[in-house]
Amino acid sequence: MKTTVAHTVQTPTYDTSTTTAYTDVLSPTSNVVSTATFSYPWPTETRFVKPTTTLNTDVHTSMHKEETTEDVGNRRVITFGGRGSQLGQFAHLNGVAVSSGNEIFIADHGNCRVQVFNMKGVYVHNFLTTVPGKAGSTMFPYDISIDGNDNLWVVGKVPFGSSYAVQYNRDGRAFAKFRVQGSTTSPTIAIDVQSNHILVGKYGWTSCKINIFHPNGLLVRTLNIPDISCEESLVVNREGNIITTKDSMVQVYSQTGHLLFGGHGNGNGRVTYPQDICTDISGHILVADRGSWGVKGWVSMFTSRGNFVRHVVTGLRMVGPIAVGLEGQLVVTDERDNTVTIYTTY
Repeated sequence: MKTTVAHTVQTPTYDTSTTTAYTDVLSPTSNVVSTATFSYPWPTETRFVKPTTTLNTDVHTSMHKEETTEDVGNRRVITFGGRGSQLGQFAHLNGVAVSSGNEIFIADHGNCRVQVFNMKGVYVHNFLTTVPGKAGSTMFPYDISIDGNDNLWVVGKVPFGSSYAVQYNRDGRAFAKFRVQGSTTSPTIAIDVQSNHILVGKYGWTSCKINIFHPNGLLVRTLNIPDISCEESLVVNREGNIITTKDSMVQVYSQTGHLLFGGHGNGNGRVTYPQDICTDISGHILVADRGSWGVKGWVSMFTSRGNFVRHVVTGLRMVGPIAVGLEGQLVVTDERDNTVTIYTTY
């Protein structure tokens, strides 16, 4: 009997930061064959998510999109998305990456899928974050990255089960997977495009552990960075150095775990509450900072040596994961509204 994996997502009625999801295996006549349930102790309402679908226009989605032009530099700003389970909506944005073809891939955690958009904010398609070789298993995606061949790597966790790093092509076909051992926190993932190594970060209150793998899952080495508490941000720059955040600092390490430099920044470049980091083709480090109490967040640019250049976006509310495009675009997510904003220049 052929089956289709569909999803039921429940959004808490008063706590919009969490979701409850069901994975239903349906027969062709839509009879439920089996159901996996993962829940949180809050009252819920039920919505439904369709299986993988490809659409050509926004007309078929429930997403909201706005486009404006800023006075400074005539920069266009496109915002789309919103909280929900329909196509073009998100239930907790957990990661974003941009391909060499300028496609935006977003890890839609609560809906167990990756959604794909172009640089105009137009919905392209989506795919479920299934685990190959494990029939009916769909994982919550925690982070996403892209390798040198434009394949996607998604790290996530199967409900009540293990964490995996899974490789997909841009259409969502799963090629490979390996298990991420001992991951009890939200893992993050980054790709060293020079060596094609896969880095998976696991963070605790007092230490960071970064496992470096071959694409086949063979462990290369583990970097244990003691006495610091890292956030869930990890990226490898074009020189192969590992960049992560620690409390209110950005830290840069060698491939062997040696601290090269890092700090809080100073003056206008002071790092307050970093949420994510990325690098661009010029080697700049961009930091998404949620700001301090009563102050809206921003995205700052630093040189590859950590020197502050400027703020590229300000006035952000609950800034989340960020990414850059090869043509100078900046993609910024908002974790409160579950929206995505594209800045055509930065």
